[in-house]
Amino acid sequence: MLGDRVKKYLDINGMNKRDLANKIEVKESLLSRWLNDDKITAAFLYKLLTIWPDIDLNYIVKGDAIEEYEIKDTTLQVAEGEAKKNEILFHTKQIDKHLKAIETLTK
Repeated sequence: MLGDRVKKYLDINGMNKRDLANKIEVKESLLSRWLNDDKITAAFLYKLLTIWPDIDLNYIVKGDAIEEYEIKDTTLQVAEGEAKKNEILFHTKQIDKHLKAIETLTK
């Protein structure tokens, strides 16, 4: 269901439906109707692209999962598609950030 797939992106980005509605400048009731009724408009997809430029619209619209991603010479089996890739990239960036902070402190 469309709503479930968008919810995965919200969770990864630490957002809720209200945050998304504010970000794409629509009323929360309209967003809920889009997500709960599985009613997709081109405008809604465009708005998603404006806040998540790397979003996989095939996944959002059709639920197609991508099987593999290569990150730093490691092939990861990804069962949940693009949302899982974004979650991994987010955590990788956080780890890199913390490693740099530790490096700075130990100099």
